[in-house]
Amino acid sequence: MGSFSSGLMKTNETREFLDFDYPKRLKMKGLNGLIYEKYSQAITSPSIYQQTISSRIAQLKSFIQQKTLSLYGKNHIAGLVLGMLIGDRSEIPEDAYQMYIDSGLVHLIAVSGGNVVMLTLFISALFFFIPFYLRTGLIILTIIFYGILCGGDSSVVRAVLMGSLSLFALFRGKEIPIRRLLSGVFVIMLLINPYYLVYDVGFLMSFAAVIGTVRSGQRTFQKDKEDLDPTNSPSQSKKLLKKGSFYIRKNYIQASIGASVGVFPVLMFFMEKMNFLSLLGNLLVLPIVPFVMIYGGISLIAYHLTGW
Repeated sequence: MGSFSSGLMKTNETREFLDFDYPKRLKMKGLNGLIYEKYSQAITSPSIYQQTISSRIAQLKSFIQQKTLSLYGKNHIAGLVLGMLIGDRSEIPEDAYQMYIDSGLVHLIAVSGGNVVMLTLFISALFFFIPFYLRTGLIILTIIFYGILCGGDSSVVRAVLMGSLSLFALFRGKEIPIRRLLSGVFVIMLLINPYYLVYDVGFLMSFAAVIGTVRSGQRTFQKDKEDLDPTNSPSQSKKLLKKGSFYIRKNYIQASIGASVGVFPVLMFFMEKMNFLSLLGNLLVLPIVPFVMIYGGISLIAYHLTGW
């Protein structure tokens, strides 16, 4: 009887833990709200009456959305540009969004580390004449503001924290080892918002993808170093060929495979499926993503300034 009661208690505890708690989900997303039922309907209708997002940030986001729709029209192209620039997926049709999910390319319309890197490079190039420490501080403030603009998704928070901490380390003339940086950001995010671990699969997928990419890069680092050794390249053409193959392998092939291997257990546990063709899709799409983002951003700025 004792063992039966114990087993029943464990089962109840498990069910209680796995039950979905909508108010906690809202809190995890940074929303303050009230959920009420429309008694005239048989089905409850959750509603949010107040958001904690700043009105100025909301106005800026709305301004970017309106400019994008004016420039590209209300279609999937505008939705893609908004998704890639600020993580706004509101203009992407449901069938198109499902296509991104099924093809394993949904990360293209999510803000992550790639956006932070490109923003850092853009600010560095734009304000190259400013002293190093002032420029670094400006980049950190820009990254934090950009993260607030894009919202509180776990991938955004992770990217902003990793980018900011890496830049802070430069003030002391040091670099943070990637393992220490990842583990530190993981702990910080859970201290800020423990609900990430329970209610946000994207939190696990984001870290799993980075860990897979890092591990994949570390396995071939020594071999790549040997291949790029000038003494191992008898001719200039072979040296250029090796550098080119190293760049493609490191930034596209290795990154795509590593990220896919990293998220594989998370996908199988929560979704019980994975599209292996996404490996090929990423190899074809990833090289053009930076150009699409740069073009989308510059076109919006030019359109706003000139109306052309």
